[in-house]
Amino acid sequence: MDEGEIAAGSTPAGTARSGISALFARGPLRLARLLATRWLGTGAQFFLNIVLGRVMGAEGLGIFYLFQAWYRWLSQIGGLGLPLHCLRSLSVFEGRGDRGASQRFLKIALGLVLGLAVVIGLAVLPFAPQMAGSTLGSQNLAYVLQAAVVAGALWVSLRIVGSAFKARSRPELALVLEFSSLPVGLLLFVGASLLFGSVVSPPALIGASVLVLAVSVAVSLFLLRDATVETQSETPLRVGELFPPRTMGSFWGIGLVNSAISNAPLLLMPQFAAASEIALFGVSTRLVALAAAIQDALVSDFSPRFARHHEGGDATALRSAFRRSQLYSIVTYAPILLLFLTLPRLILGLFGPEFTAGVEFLTIVAIGQGVSSASGLVGSFLSMTHRQAVLLRINTVALVVMIVLILVLGSSLGAVGVAWAYAATVAIRNLLGLVVVRATIRELRPAPAG
Repeated sequence: MDEGEIAAGSTPAGTARSGISALFARGPLRLARLLATRWLGTGAQFFLNIVLGRVMGAEGLGIFYLFQAWYRWLSQIGGLGLPLHCLRSLSVFEGRGDRGASQRFLKIALGLVLGLAVVIGLAVLPFAPQMAGSTLGSQNLAYVLQAAVVAGALWVSLRIVGSAFKARSRPELALVLEFSSLPVGLLLFVGASLLFGSVVSPPALIGASVLVLAVSVAVSLFLLRDATVETQSETPLRVGELFPPRTMGSFWGIGLVNSAISNAPLLLMPQFAAASEIALFGVSTRLVALAAAIQDALVSDFSPRFARHHEGGDATALRSAFRRSQLYSIVTYAPILLLFLTLPRLILGLFGPEFTAGVEFLTIVAIGQGVSSASGLVGSFLSMTHRQAVLLRINTVALVVMIVLILVLGSSLGAVGVAWAYAATVAIRNLLGLVVVRATIRELRPAPAG
């Protein structure tokens, strides 16, 4: 942010003018690149799901979804909150121009991931058949858990390296590596298999997923090394200070609780709804999640700014950055919300005529996400400004509230009640976070003039 922007943000009116003018100046061009990059991955993921459903059928696609769920869950357990912690710390180091500290920090983080992957592997791999029998319904699916251990470690590593690119003002590259490389790689694999007459089986697809993730990590490390200039660190590099247990615990808890919030409705819904209603709710949440992927692009751009402005104690710049993030979040989600509210049958009909019965689910979930988007990048802001412990408490309270609401509303309204519980929780969580964001900004003093 330049001096003119900071000066304009010194008053509420000036801040509003700064945000609006930025929307029609340099900001939109950068935002457009980020959104286009993120939507590239979103479109590839959406197209991949359609292709896999037609090629593998429901059963094969279901096994692949199990693999995805397990490797994402294992990545949360083995990641220990490292991606968020790395994004905040690397942004601060890069802001200081301390590339040496940034390099050392990144190497230690990747070493921790490797060590944790070995521990998880020793705990899971010897007992994979038994675990598959109890959790997946068949010991023949042991390969799903075995591949998930490896894929989880690779996914965490990719996100950590992506944090380094974001900290170095290359968020587009990070988004491509994190969200486009896997679906594009799998589409190429499926296309080649069909071209040569090979069967696209779940084991083959899962093996290809691990291979694509491994190649993505290798390419990202090569690109990062190519952009790196060796410098002498000016920052003390004691591991205990760089990776404080309380901070890591908070980030770890945030990831686990967020994962629980995302999955709890589907886990509890069988108590109140038939399988067909669960499918309608699942499609609705998937559509809204794809639309909300714009948040990933905004987070990639604004998170380093939040960390640096907070580190510098500049309340004016921090407030301006957050308000701008709110403005971009509202402007980018509003057209999508309008489509969901005005053309829900047309959109749901893309999945098949039976899915048009899910209009009510899509409307409810889309409105909840609308309130969340209007609140701004609350989670990112709190994580980047050392309020991760508060964010963990907010998310934990939200999880408890959601479970209670699901039990109460699900009993009386069925699947629709579960949808309302989910949407209300998403909205309330971000509104509570917004209160803490404003308090955090008030605690800082405005940067001195001149």
